[in-house]
Amino acid sequence: MRRLRSALLSAALLGSLVVAAPPAQASVGAACSGSKLRSTAIYADNSYNPLYMGRVELWYSGGRNCVQVITDRPGWKHQYLWAWLYVGTTNKPSTAKIANYDFDAGSYEHYAGGVWLPASNRCVQYRGQIRFDVTTDGSEFFVGYYRSPWTACS
Repeated sequence: MRRLRSALLSAALLGSLVVAAPPAQASVGAACSGSKLRSTAIYADNSYNPLYMGRVELWYSGGRNCVQVITDRPGWKHQYLWAWLYVGTTNKPSTAKIANYDFDAGSYEHYAGGVWLPASNRCVQYRGQIRFDVTTDGSEFFVGYYRSPWTACS
């Protein structure tokens, strides 16, 4: 699972010069694989003019579920993405409670995730959140999120 990373390079010839590189990312959609179960749009919480920000996807492969959040608006300055995956205690949505969870969050250009967890015979919930800062100081921003009900109960 990819977490927020910074690659540090030091130039031996220039003494102790250190350069930080942006987080490494593969091509969009490459974090989760297998069968896509759900794809849900994320809009900014703005009732008079909804702004499409991206989507959250739930995938399944070999007894494990994966969630990723993808923005279709790369290049926005100061954008933050979060992807959460919750595994329930049972395979019944009416009685499931959170037994385990994991998440990925950071200032990514294209996606957060994939967050993989084993979920055989359990329900899962997934959540995605996207924030675009309009100003560099973060005083104005758009936020959109989606949290699913218990689903994919196998």
